[in-house]
Amino acid sequence: MKKLICIAVLCFCITSLVQAAERLPRCEPNEVGLDAAKLTEIDAAVEKYMTGKKLSGCVVCVGRQGKIAFLKAYGDKTVDMVFDIASVGKPTATATSIMILAERGKLKIDDPVALYLKEFDTPEKKEITIRHLLMHVGGFPQGPGGPYDDPVDFMKRILAQKPQSKPGEKYLYSCSSYIMLGKIVERISGQNLNEFTQKNIYQPLGMDDTTFFPDENLCKRISPCPGCRPGQVHDFQARALGGGTGNGANFSSADDLAVFAEMMLEKGKLPNRPRIMNTETVEMMTTPNPIPDGFRGLGWAMQMTTQMQDLDAHRPKKMSPSAYGHGGYTGIALWIEPKYGLFTIFLSNSPGRGPYPLASQIGDIVIDAIVVPPSE
Repeated sequence: MKKLICIAVLCFCITSLVQAAERLPRCEPNEVGLDAAKLTEIDAAVEKYMTGKKLSGCVVCVGRQGKIAFLKAYGDKTVDMVFDIASVGKPTATATSIMILAERGKLKIDDPVALYLKEFDTPEKKEITIRHLLMHVGGFPQGPGGPYDDPVDFMKRILAQKPQSKPGEKYLYSCSSYIMLGKIVERISGQNLNEFTQKNIYQPLGMDDTTFFPDENLCKRISPCPGCRPGQVHDFQARALGGGTGNGANFSSADDLAVFAEMMLEKGKLPNRPRIMNTETVEMMTTPNPIPDGFRGLGWAMQMTTQMQDLDAHRPKKMSPSAYGHGGYTGIALWIEPKYGLFTIFLSNSPGRGPYPLASQIGDIVIDAIVVPPSE
């Protein structure tokens, strides 16, 4: 009997450890060198923005040194809500999947896309590389336009698009490019993007709230965008294609995105979890690459010139040039600052770029709250 009890206790402890590993631990701000009083300015910034604005609420998460130092919901939101993260899925799902395949020798970042998508074997597209698509310099626009009633036809039209400029000549933020990248993942791996990300990213990290296709239980926690039912993505191109597309059509929570952000800060490996990417792969992904209007990582936004800053208005102005992040049209922003070992997450369901300045302001407050610099 005692043996059975010991086994049961051991199983319980192991299960508890596994469950605990799925979330970053909470801590007081001062434990990770942040000024708690300064962080209270986030409250005032959010409340001021919500007054008279079309923002019913949001969730803000700040992490440093492997712990969450600030996690708070405002308005009609709760901290455990799940959101349509829109284009934040570009780096966290699509670009990361591409980098994993590159690391495994299945492709090379500077390979012509035509090696993987026969639709690129044309005079005007044969020189476009995977790197061009990752950095939005392949010359493709947002999308081909309607009709959107036939997903097979719509995908054919996306892949058949002609570039509007030569490779590397111009920065054009392009959902089409990432839909193409998602198709590359599918054709190389034999898995759709949801299957690949679940097997190679989300499940190994314990990101149980993150998926392209939320089930009934997860839908109960989703805060849908206006006009969408829980579990339905806001992006019209993703909807037209049936979901699961590379331009960012997945769902996630603050806790899950915190795990992903910390994995990136730790160069691909968190304690007690499988390695997602090698250190060299993460460094390649987050190295600033010069483009005509600034610098970008492979999948990540970094720094843009004044002419293009409206697209990345969610970027905290006080973060260093090494910081990388991304915004989502549904009112989402994730920024990772390796210089100070921290990240900021802003989640809302307010489509448009309206909340971007608030997300940027919150990141600046966090930088100002640093009282203990990184130990170097």
